Amino acid sequence: MANNNDEKSAELIAAITDKEWDLVRQALSGMHPADIADIIENTPEKERAGLFEQLDDETQADVLTELDDSIEEELLDALSPDEISALVEEMAPDDAADMLGELDAQRSETVLNLLDEEDSQEVRELLAYEEDTAGGIMTTDFVALSGDRTAGEALNYIGALELDEPLHSTYVIDEDKRLLGYVQIWKMLKNANRRKTLRELAETDIFSVHTDTD
Repeated sequence: MANNNDEKSAELIAAITDKEWDLVRQALSGMHPADIADIIENTPEKERAGLFEQLDDETQADVLTELDDSIEEELLDALSPDEISALVEEMAPDDAADMLGELDAQRSETVLNLLDEEDSQEVRELLAYEEDTAGGIMTTDFVALSGDRTAGEALNYIGALELDEPLHSTYVIDEDKRLLGYVQIWKMLKNANRRKTLRELAETDIFSVHTDTD
C-alpha cells in the first residue's frame, strides 16, 4: 500500500505533466530547495524546464545548487544570459562560480558582463581556481574583524551588515590581516563576554590550507 508521501509525489508529478501550474506552485510553496530538486530530478525531462519556471529567482538559485550537474546543465541551457545573471545575484559567490563553471567560456563571460562590477569581480576571482582545489570551493562571503574589537562592538558591526547567508562565526585578524582564530556568534552574545576583545575570545586551534591545495 502506498504511503502518503508516495501518493502526494504521484499527484504532483501528474499535475506537472498536465501543466496545472497553479496546483504545482501551491504544492511547492514553502518546500525545502533540496526536496524541490528531488522532484525536478524525478520529473520527465520534457517537463523539467516548465517546472523550474514556476519558481521565483531566489528559490531557483537555491534549487540549482542541490541538483545533479547534468540536470543543472540541462536547465541552464534553457535560460538566457539575462535569466542566469538574475540567478547569480541571488547566490553566494562560491555557488555562482560553480554554476558558471558549468557553462562554456563565451556564455559564462556574457553572464559575468551583465553583473555589477563588484559581483562580477568576486565570481571571476573564484573562477580562476581549479574546481577541485581549496580555492575552487571557498567563498568570499565572510566577516573578519580586528582582534582589538570588543564582542559588543563586533555584534553592532555585524548587525549593520546586509548578509545574504546565516553567519555563525567571525574570523579574527591582527593589524596585518593575519588570521588569529575565530569566534562563534553565540560566544559574543553572552553578557559576560560583551566587553572582552575578540582576541581574548578567539579559538586559535585552527586549520588552514593554501588556495591551490587539492
